[in-house]
Amino acid sequence: MEDFIKLHPGSDTIIKGLLRSYEGIFDYPATIFENALSHFLKMPKQDAEKHLKALHHYQIVNYSAQPDRQQITLLQNRMYLDDFKIDSQRTETLRKHYMERLEFMIAYIRNTKECRNNFISGYLGSIEKMQPCGYL
Repeated sequence: MEDFIKLHPGSDTIIKGLLRSYEGIFDYPATIFENALSHFLKMPKQDAEKHLKALHHYQIVNYSAQPDRQQITLLQNRMYLDDFKIDSQRTETLRKHYMERLEFMIAYIRNTKECRNNFISGYLGSIEKMQPCGYL
């Protein structure tokens, strides 16, 4: 390491910063936070990334830059297509029931002739008609 620093004096700051910020970084893989490292070294993030890429180029570290976009790690395996089954008949039945309920709600709102109590009891399947309530 000392020989490398003598050959590349500009890398002294980043190497010392890595050693101080991430214990055992040259012995074990570590996650580097470029923002925190650049703040610690009081240098722009782009300069810190440039130095890290140079260290990677000289095979001092194995560095891969953070992606620009956020990432999600799935804690469970993804569902395979073979495990994912949709009952199309059940889905169609549910859709039809939903459309019937929706049509009833629209008819209920637009109803101006029948007593709403009778209208609802008819929807619920009651055969008997209630006395007209006087309210629409």
